Amino acid sequence: MLLMILSGEIHYARVPRSLWRDRLLKLVRAGFNTVSTYFFWNFHEISPGVFDFSGDKDVDEFLSLASSLGLNIIARVGPYACAEWDNGGHPDWLLRDNLVARSLDKSYFPYAEKWLRIILSKISAHDPSRGGRLVGLQLENEYFWGDMPYHIELAKIARGLGVTVDLYTNANRYARNTLFIDSVDLYPDPWRLDDVINALKDLSETQPRYRPKIMEYEGGWFSKITKPLPTERGSFPSKWSRMLLATALAYGADLINIYMFHGGTNFGYWAARWMTTTYDYEAAIREWGELSDRYYKFKSLTQLAYLVSDTDLVSEERMGNRIRIIRGRGDTKFIFYINNTDEPWIEGGVKVPARDVRVVAQDLRLGSLEITSNLDILAVRGDTVIFYGDAGDEINIVFRGGVVRSCYGVSVDNNVISGLVNEVSGCLIEARDGVKRVLIADRVFAERTWFIDYPIISNIYFVEDADSSRIIAHLREGRNIIYVPLRTGEYIPELGLGRIVVDIDAPEPVFEILGIEKEDLGLTEIGFYKDPPKPEDIGLYQHDIYVYETEIPRRSYAGLAFHDYGVVFSGDMISSGIIWWEGYLDQGIVKIFVDSTGHSNDPDWSFVPQKTGLVTPILIDKIDEKPLLDWEYAVLDLGRRFQPGVASFNSHSYLINRDIPYMLREIRIWDKSIPKINTQLAILYMRTKIFSNARRHAVIKLRDIDRTIVVILNRSVVYKGKGNDIFDTQIHAELMEGENELVLGAPYYDVRGELKPPFKEVSYSTWRGIIEGYRIYRISR
Repeated sequence: MLLMILSGEIHYARVPRSLWRDRLLKLVRAGFNTVSTYFFWNFHEISPGVFDFSGDKDVDEFLSLASSLGLNIIARVGPYACAEWDNGGHPDWLLRDNLVARSLDKSYFPYAEKWLRIILSKISAHDPSRGGRLVGLQLENEYFWGDMPYHIELAKIARGLGVTVDLYTNANRYARNTLFIDSVDLYPDPWRLDDVINALKDLSETQPRYRPKIMEYEGGWFSKITKPLPTERGSFPSKWSRMLLATALAYGADLINIYMFHGGTNFGYWAARWMTTTYDYEAAIREWGELSDRYYKFKSLTQLAYLVSDTDLVSEERMGNRIRIIRGRGDTKFIFYINNTDEPWIEGGVKVPARDVRVVAQDLRLGSLEITSNLDILAVRGDTVIFYGDAGDEINIVFRGGVVRSCYGVSVDNNVISGLVNEVSGCLIEARDGVKRVLIADRVFAERTWFIDYPIISNIYFVEDADSSRIIAHLREGRNIIYVPLRTGEYIPELGLGRIVVDIDAPEPVFEILGIEKEDLGLTEIGFYKDPPKPEDIGLYQHDIYVYETEIPRRSYAGLAFHDYGVVFSGDMISSGIIWWEGYLDQGIVKIFVDSTGHSNDPDWSFVPQKTGLVTPILIDKIDEKPLLDWEYAVLDLGRRFQPGVASFNSHSYLINRDIPYMLREIRIWDKSIPKINTQLAILYMRTKIFSNARRHAVIKLRDIDRTIVVILNRSVVYKGKGNDIFDTQIHAELMEGENELVLGAPYYDVRGELKPPFKEVSYSTWRGIIEGYRIYRISR
C-alpha cells in the first residue's frame, strides 16, 4: 500500500504521442511516483457510437508507457471533466435542448454509461488485481452540489468492470464518508495560505478515516484570450509553489496531485470557450518541454514527502503568518518552518528567508547514527543523508553514535559539524553498522540532485539516465558540475565522491525563414434553412469556421449575436464583433463568418446545452432600447434537500433544467425587496413586466452574470446558462402585444442573509423584423 501518492497531472490529449515519454520521464526524475490524467469523452467519441483510440488517442499505450517508467496511475474518467477542455469533455452531439446533463436522466445517463463501460474496460486492464499500477479512479469532477444517487451509479459501473482501487470524487463534500473518498482542489492566490490550511483541516475533520487528499493542487493557471500571458491571474512565484507543497506535507496530505505538472497544448478546437491554444499553465514543465524553476522547487521536496509519509502531527504553532509544525515518527521529528512574511525568520540556528520554507530533521536515524540539523533535509538514500541551504548559511549538524572518519569543506568539534554552505561538503562518519555519508549542498545543487541508481548532486539541467558506467545528461551553456559516489573525475576521498566538470560554450542559434506557403480555402455548402441553425442542431459536431449567407432586401440597421467571433461582409463593408454586432447592412448578399472559441468547461455551464454559430437571426430596424429597473422578488427555500449526516440527493442539473422553470408556479407572493433567508439551498426569482404595443422581436441583454440563470418569458424558457464571460449576454425573444412577464431564476447555496441579484444590469431592445432564409457553409481546406 502506498503511504504517499505524489502525482503530477499530464494530459495525453494535450501532448503529441512522440513526446509522451519525455514528459513522463521528467515527472519521474522530479521524484514523483504517480501520473494523473483525464480521459476526455469527446476526444474519443466525436460521433455517436464511434470510438477512436488510435494514434495520439491510444490510452493503453500512454498508461503502459507510464507504468514502464515506474509511475502509478490516477485515472480521471468523467463523464464530466472541466479541465479547460471543450464542453468539459461532453461530446457536441449530446447537446440537445432537453438535455439534463450529469444526472441519471435518460437524456444523459445511458450515453455516459456507454462511455464509462468503453473507457473503464481499457483502464481496468491496469488495475492492480491484474498486475497494473492503477492507484485511484476519479468519477465525475467538481460536482459541488451532491447528487449521490448519480455518483453511486457511476461507482457501480466501475466496480462491475473490475476496478478495485479507491474511488475518488473531487470537491463534492456531500460524497464524504460514502463509498467515495472526497478530495479538494486548491488554487489560492500567492501567499494566501489560510485558504489551503482551512481546506485541509476541514477535510480532515469531515472525512476522519482518511488523511487529506488534494486531487488538484495549484501548479500554475490557465490563460484566456481576453487576458495577458502567462496566465489570466498573472505569474506565479516558484517559491510559492514550494510553500504550497511543503504546507500540504506539514498538514499530513498523502495524495497530492500537482495540476498541471505539464500543461501542453490545446490542439485544434479542443480548448474550452475563451481558452487559448497554449495550455502552458506556467507549469513545472513548460508547454515546449523546458524545465522551469518551479520544477526544481517541487523537486527539492519530493524526497522529503516520502520521508514524512508515515509521520503524525505532534504540534502546530501559529505566530501570525509564521507557522511551525512538527511531525514525528518515534524519536525522529521533522520541523516545518513556514515563513509567509516579507522578513527573514531566524530561530535556534534555523534561518528561513522571507516567503520561504525550511524543513529540518531532529534525531533523524541513519542506521545507528542519530543526526539533528539546522539545514533543510533533502533526502535519505541508503547510508547517505543530504542536507542543504543557501550559499553562505551557517552549518550546525549534531550527530550521536558515530566517529568522524574524514570531512571535506567543514570542521568538526565535539560531534558538531560546522562551517558555511558551499557547493558540496560533508563528512564520512563511522557508526556501529557501517560508514555513513553526511553531505551538505548549496541550494542550487540540491534542487538539481537526481536520484536514479545513486544520488547525482549537480547544477546541471537534467539527467535522463545513469548507472555505474555512464550518465546521460542534458547540459546548459557554462560550467556543469556533477558529484557522484564513484571513483571518477576529480576524486574527493574525504567524501567518497567524484567531481566531474564539463564546460559548454555554445554559439547563439541562428534561424532563417526559407519560405511561407499559403493554403487555399473554399466553402462546402451544408444546406438552406429558414432560421440560422446552430451547428450542433444539424449534426455538425466539430468546431470550425461556419459561414451564414442571406440576402438583405434594403439597406437596414441590423443586429445579430454569434458564438463567439463574427466577421460581417456586406457590400464593400467588412466589420467584426465578439458576441454581438450592430450596424448598417447594405441591400444584397450578406455573409457572416462565425468562429467559436469552444463550449465552456465551467462546472455550471456543463449542466445546460451551450450551442455555437449564429445564435440569433439578423434583426432589422431597431426601435428602442430600455433598461429594466422595476423588479419584484421571491425566494423558494429548498434547504430540505440537505439533511445532516445524509448524503445529498440534490441534483443540480435537475434544479437548473427542471425545477427552476417548474417551481415558478409555486410562487404566490412577490416583494419589492429581496427577502432574507438562511438555508442551504434557495431559488431566487426576479420578475418584471415589459409592455409592447405590437408583436415584436426583442433582444434581452444581461451584464455580468455570476451564476447559472434561467430566463423565462411568458412562462416559456428562452435561455439557460452562465453568460458570456466579460461580454454581455444577448438573448433573442419574441414579445406579445400588451404585457409580457419576464422572470429570471437562479440557484443559491449556503445562503446566510440577503441574496444579491445574479447580474449587474438588464435591458432590452425591440426590432421591427428579422431576416429569414440562410444558406450555411463550412470552410474547406
